[in-house]
Amino acid sequence: MLADVNQFPTIQSKHSKIFTLFIKIFGITMSLVILVTAVSMIFLGGVTKIRLEIRILLAIIAILLIIFITWLLIIQFKNNSQKKVTHVIVDREGLHHYRNEELIKTINYNDLKTAPQNERYDVFFYNPPESEAYSDLCFYIYDEESKMAVRKAVFFEGDTVITNGKQLLAHFIKGIVLFRPDLRIDPNLFEIFKI
Repeated sequence: MLADVNQFPTIQSKHSKIFTLFIKIFGITMSLVILVTAVSMIFLGGVTKIRLEIRILLAIIAILLIIFITWLLIIQFKNNSQKKVTHVIVDREGLHHYRNEELIKTINYNDLKTAPQNERYDVFFYNPPESEAYSDLCFYIYDEESKMAVRKAVFFEGDTVITNGKQLLAHFIKGIVLFRPDLRIDPNLFEIFKI
């Protein structure tokens, strides 16, 4: 653990172009398979001897699938153009999301708050009951609208695969320990991130 505040290094996210390309190609391929299946249901439904009601139902389902996938693609392109995060940095101020050189979102160590009375820790992992494998690094931040501390989670909002995400989270926790010693951190985090 670093003891000197002045020696706290800056860590930047590393991205895997190969994994990102694989995921995008897989998504496009699956969308095309669904579209081809939907279109073939429309055209091949008239070739085979299927009752008219079933053909109409297949055509409606196919058209709805095509509309749904088109809608998802439009939303995906809109979101990518507006919130495209190119890199994430953890430094002595906190965790920052950037689009090229423009700062999009930041979580400053000074903005972190103590948990409400009924919570044990201020920084912890939250495991949703429906998912044993997935968990979020959570903390509390003051919300102006509700006038109270609310739970937030760390999300790396990039459209590429970040290969050093665990290292970024561990460094963020080290920063909390160093710059915000007043916050209670779940001891399991030190074991999980080997801090």
